[in-house]
Amino acid sequence: MTTKEQNATIEKYLKELPRLQKLKETDPVVYLPRLANTLKNLAVLQSQNGRFNEAEDNYIEALGIYRKLMETGSDVYLPDLALVLNNLAIRQNTNRRYEEAESYYTEALEIKRKLAEANPDEYLYGLAAMSLYNLATLQSRIGRYKEAESNYTEALEIFQKLVETNPDEYLSDFAYTLILECLIEVKEKLSKTDEAEELKKKLVEIKKRVKNETESN
Repeated sequence: MTTKEQNATIEKYLKELPRLQKLKETDPVVYLPRLANTLKNLAVLQSQNGRFNEAEDNYIEALGIYRKLMETGSDVYLPDLALVLNNLAIRQNTNRRYEEAESYYTEALEIKRKLAEANPDEYLYGLAAMSLYNLATLQSRIGRYKEAESNYTEALEIFQKLVETNPDEYLSDFAYTLILECLIEVKEKLSKTDEAEELKKKLVEIKKRVKNETESN
């Protein structure tokens, strides 16, 4: 989507919001989910467009609505809730509001665990490549290396399982080697030199395997 198209879509959503705000008062069952979805989509576009403060406000409003929708006992909104939490965490992380970022990341992670347990084919990759990685990276940034080590390790273990079941899809995935590199760095911070060296050997093996398979194709 071009910048011009983004701006046009943003304006469309902004014009739609007052109507949905009004309609949700008369028929919340139908229009409250639509309002949340519109706020979420608007915030995504505003963030991509550099309008970060507006995006944050709309994410926060969407978050409140999704929490309310979750009170019905339905899990249908869990993926949207996880997305909003993750994107809010990214924003807070960027602003160095680490405590808030960690809270959002942690809640998103627990939701992703639940989703991946019910539907691993759909959500297991995101649990490793997004939720665990993001939280571990934040923890590493603020010097909580043991917690970062634990989350990077879990992410790596998930990736190893994914590679075992579908090497063509996941072996060359950038997130796989990135998580491994981050875990090596954390091991070194914790003075776990031997473990770091073993992981470095594994990283070299993975890169060689990817190179060989690429050349053979």
